[in-house]
Amino acid sequence: MREYRANVTSEMTQLERENGQIVRELAGECMVILENDGILPLKRTCRVALYGNGARHTIKGGTGSGDVNARKVVCIEEGLESTGFTVVTENWLNAYDAAIAEEKERHQKKIKKLAEELHKPEINVAFDYPYEDPDAPEITEKEDAELAIYVLSRNSGEGKDRYCRKGDYLLTDREEANIRFLTEQYEKSIVLLNTGGIIDTTFLRSLKGLNALLIVGQTGSEGGHVVADVLTGRTIPSGRLTDTWAKDYQDYPSSADYSHNNGNVNDEYYSEDIFVGYRYFDTFEVEPAYCFGYGKSYTEFTIQTDHVEIEKSDVMFWVDVKNVGDELAGKEVIQVYVSAPGKDMEKPYQELVAFRKTSLLPPKAGECVLVRFPLAALASYSSKDAAWELEEGDYLIRVGNSSRNTQPVAVLRMKQSKKTSQLKNLFDEDDTLTKLAETETGKNALAKRNDRVKKETEAALANVPVLTVDMSKICCEEPGYSVGARIEMKDHFPGRTLTMDEVKRGDVTLEDLVAQLRWKNWLTYVWERNVWRTMPMLSDAHLTA
Repeated sequence: MREYRANVTSEMTQLERENGQIVRELAGECMVILENDGILPLKRTCRVALYGNGARHTIKGGTGSGDVNARKVVCIEEGLESTGFTVVTENWLNAYDAAIAEEKERHQKKIKKLAEELHKPEINVAFDYPYEDPDAPEITEKEDAELAIYVLSRNSGEGKDRYCRKGDYLLTDREEANIRFLTEQYEKSIVLLNTGGIIDTTFLRSLKGLNALLIVGQTGSEGGHVVADVLTGRTIPSGRLTDTWAKDYQDYPSSADYSHNNGNVNDEYYSEDIFVGYRYFDTFEVEPAYCFGYGKSYTEFTIQTDHVEIEKSDVMFWVDVKNVGDELAGKEVIQVYVSAPGKDMEKPYQELVAFRKTSLLPPKAGECVLVRFPLAALASYSSKDAAWELEEGDYLIRVGNSSRNTQPVAVLRMKQSKKTSQLKNLFDEDDTLTKLAETETGKNALAKRNDRVKKETEAALANVPVLTVDMSKICCEEPGYSVGARIEMKDHFPGRTLTMDEVKRGDVTLEDLVAQLRWKNWLTYVWERNVWRTMPMLSDAHLTA
């Protein structure tokens, strides 16, 4: 008899409630404040004019494997109302609901028709023609509200690549008109970015009446509650950008060749090599809209490096952080960057080597934080030697709270080069690919980079401690590689299906369990149990090939 371990009732379990509370407490801390003139956190609840495609249809996760089934998803409208806000734009939100329902019905009919014409499963056709929400209705009247909030949503994931076009990376004309209306008609206005990726912020940054701009990300099933907690200060956001947000789409080095932009959706050539994200923007001196590691807080901090030392093969920093604000608590994120000497290998201007978040600091409170990283983290990979190497020279260390806001705190001096890991090149490098660093623009940028780092390091020598590295303390790892014929594990329990529980009890070994894992057995399992019917991406051709 089959045993079902999933919930069979609609009643929420205690574990679900506990996990939901944990998510609610942690997720808000990850949200990133891009702009805030002091309106956040809101001092009290009030009447809110809520608009935007994510107000009710808040994106909790991306498409495909980026999404998760949830018992209930709390949208931003629900979260605000449960916190005590009064949403006064029900008519506008209802009108958008109706437009979405109509568009989904139209899209489903289109997919069904194309599937019949092309003799393909509907799911496969849907990947080629992903659903797009209709543009939001026009906002024409000011409501009786003290605050306006616009939730700007963008979805992406499997079967839904990003495009540099209106309604995706760019705002639509209607979105711009609606948000401008809010900034002109309401005393207070906030835009929430309910997105899983970067969008163009040129228009938003140009608006004089916009009081706050906040990245809430893909909010999860508790999203509405989390957003309300952040807006009211119940949760203090301390998220920092893990991407560089460019001023212009063309500023990204791969923009011309990305996906559909060059007409080739099958092949991608990573010609930018190591110069991705902030490594590119900082090295090629391209000014971003928001830099890597950026994020505001509800208060202000000072960061002062107190002491630096080397212990065996680790570098350790003691950093004093103080909340200098008068009213609100907050957390600061200390970030450590290194500018390495560029001799035989190409190097970015700087790289993040360590970071650490403080505890929640009340106003005027401070904390001394220990930040450490291994010297091996400063190594660069040499494809010529198939090894991670520390090049001889001076390494300038900076500490701050974003990639564009740091101060030199130390220079690490290495009097000789040293490998930290000796590997093997198992495949030949593609010589036909022209890397960014090999172009005239790249060569000029790297030459300027080396000169800039050299001058900055020389200037820092008079003001920061110089620590000479004992290279004998740095070990070189040499991982083993399998050679010869592949080891085949034999099934010592034919006719018996082993389980992980037996491995945990020690009745059988993990090798015994792995020996029974065969592709043929998996296909048999899928076919005999009709699992393939719930896996639309597997066609009959895949199963019988």
